Amino acid sequence: FLQATTAAETAMQNVVYDALEGCARVADLFCGCGTFTLPALKFGAHVTSADIAHDSVRALSASGHGDNLKTLVRNLFSHALSVEELSYFDGVIIDPPRAGAKAQCAELAKSSVPNIVMVSCDISSFVRDAKTLIDGGYKIESAQLIDQFIYSAHAEMISVFRKI
Repeated sequence: FLQATTAAETAMQNVVYDALEGCARVADLFCGCGTFTLPALKFGAHVTSADIAHDSVRALSASGHGDNLKTLVRNLFSHALSVEELSYFDGVIIDPPRAGAKAQCAELAKSSVPNIVMVSCDISSFVRDAKTLIDGGYKIESAQLIDQFIYSAHAEMISVFRKI
């Protein structure tokens, strides 16, 4: 999945970069072809990127980032990263499809990951997943809508959550 406009993609990447700069170990969940993995690699993080899309994950794996990048082909709807697996990370990027990430957010809510950036193209699934994180002890530090779907009513939501 590629973002619809370059300006919107850049704006979202900047939010990810700013929110997770200084994180040493980042998970990029529902990573697609690495739209958000690449900014995390720029600030020197070790990134684990996971998605069910075999071709996208394979291309990302072949991107030449060596030891700083680990990729996983994984269905995060039926096999979310567990609290134990999440304990390794100090930052998580999560960019699920329209259905949201109910199972993965339930695991994140129980985790101690201090920093989460959630990107969502569906406001109703975002609200459901954000409530799960908030009920698990996170607070929304920032939230913004990005109008990347020109000439449509759709918007992209990107929010930064911090564990309190």
